[in-house]
Amino acid sequence: MNNNVVIAGCSSNRGTKLAKFLTDRGFTVYGVDRFSNDSIEGFARFFRIDLRHKDSMRLVMSIGQPDTAIFCGETAHINNSFEVLDQSYPAYLNFLINVVMQKVKRIVLCIETIYIKPVTPFEVSQNALSQLTGVFSKQYNLESIIITNKENLLREIKDFILKGGEEAK
Repeated sequence: MNNNVVIAGCSSNRGTKLAKFLTDRGFTVYGVDRFSNDSIEGFARFFRIDLRHKDSMRLVMSIGQPDTAIFCGETAHINNSFEVLDQSYPAYLNFLINVVMQKVKRIVLCIETIYIKPVTPFEVSQNALSQLTGVFSKQYNLESIIITNKENLLREIKDFILKGGEEAK
């Protein structure tokens, strides 16, 4: 096992916290986002790319060679709910395809919530991301976790990636 992690959506508040949390524990973090992020410079390697761009995402995954890939893009900046479907879903699908191609072992999806009865495009997109994670995990034998509670994010990452708090070696 290596100590490399790719965080897609690292310019989000959650992504930045995760990058700092994991580098403090000895992991090498490769941050990916289409927005710039000055706050993670110095402790994570940052790539400014659109996650929907297949070749760029493939390049980052091949450079990082991660055992763990984390997707924590936030959609709060998107006002048009159809834009969520146009951006988040294809970005996550491309992310998952690259996870499989690079033989990543673990995947973490951070989303707002899972809806019992989705009625808006945003709610449908959140559920679709969750369902894609389940399908890919079963099909390609990936360890996976879906985190919906922002307050428990670091604890759940610690339990999942660090297996109860073990530091990276």
